[in-house]
Amino acid sequence: MILALLLAVQPFANLNSSKTPSGLFYVTLAVCLILLVQRRFAGAGQLTRDYQWVVASFSVLLLAVAGSSLYYGDWAGANGEGAIRLFFGFWVVLLALTYVPYRYLQWGVMGIAVAGVISAAVVLTLTLPDFVRPDTPAHNAVTYGNYMAYMAVVAAYSLGWQQTRWPRAERVLKALAAVISLAGFVLTQTRSGWVAMPVFVLVAVALFVGWQQWRRALVAAMVMLAALVAVFASSDIMRDRAVLAYDEVVSCRDSNYLENSSICVRLQLYRASVDMFVQHPLAGLGDGSRFQETMVNDSHPKGLVGDFVVGVDDYFGEPHNDLLFMLASFGLPGFMGLLLVYLVPCGYFLKRLGQVIPQPARVAAAMGLALCLGFWCSV
Repeated sequence: MILALLLAVQPFANLNSSKTPSGLFYVTLAVCLILLVQRRFAGAGQLTRDYQWVVASFSVLLLAVAGSSLYYGDWAGANGEGAIRLFFGFWVVLLALTYVPYRYLQWGVMGIAVAGVISAAVVLTLTLPDFVRPDTPAHNAVTYGNYMAYMAVVAAYSLGWQQTRWPRAERVLKALAAVISLAGFVLTQTRSGWVAMPVFVLVAVALFVGWQQWRRALVAAMVMLAALVAVFASSDIMRDRAVLAYDEVVSCRDSNYLENSSICVRLQLYRASVDMFVQHPLAGLGDGSRFQETMVNDSHPKGLVGDFVVGVDDYFGEPHNDLLFMLASFGLPGFMGLLLVYLVPCGYFLKRLGQVIPQPARVAAAMGLALCLGFWCSV
């Protein structure tokens, strides 16, 4: 029960605090270890074998960071801690969750939907009265918005399982949570999250309709996509930002490639990241904290990034793309490590989603698949 409660609180903390999530994670890890010791690690070996490819894939990133750190003779700091937490944290939590009744886990997962509703209220407060783009807590509006998009998806998918004795009221509340979270996502004026929406729709169709009935599935997909397009088009701000993105892509080509605009700055950061990788293809920079320093001392003199990108007041310590960040920081091994973290679990989730198994398990698989693919689409 305690573990499920911690899992329920974590999503809101992740979104609205910069310090609390780390503490909550270690508390959760401690509770998991206590639970494992109490049960004497019963079934741990078999479960590890069942998920051996996921466990192995999560170790690749840690090995990449460790190898790069060994090459430079200096541990990779926060990136190293993150790799350790991802590998050992995932493994320990996975083993411990087998001892928690699934109904408790369902309520824990619903913490994501609740966090979406509360965060939507936070965004609304920050945007009023003129509906300006919010200065969101703990994360920038892009990250905050992308999290909220996934929270809306979790609320929508959870319609596939029943948790109370009042199914109709439960479905209404879940649908409202999905709509409210989606509205909060729209208010963040985030463009990248929309890239993942077609993927979320396809997963939803597989969950609720099934691709065996391909005609019904196609109609359902078209209806849901049309609804999302209508939501996007109903916002004057989002339409303007879409047009602005196109104009910026066109304007920062050729001689204007160092132009100070959202899209052009991202392209500069991408070029700098690739150049860092070319110089250090196997070990990378050895630490993500060296990214900014390398841009100032190497990328800027080469003309890969403009003055704004390396400015004192408006600097960028990472390329706004997780995969390119790992490519620059830890070379090809780091890139492959993160890519495996995103993609290998998808195989397990896809298998579960296509099986004839209890619906709650299929819903959980859909949520997991959406999480992995959502990160992949919006990195």
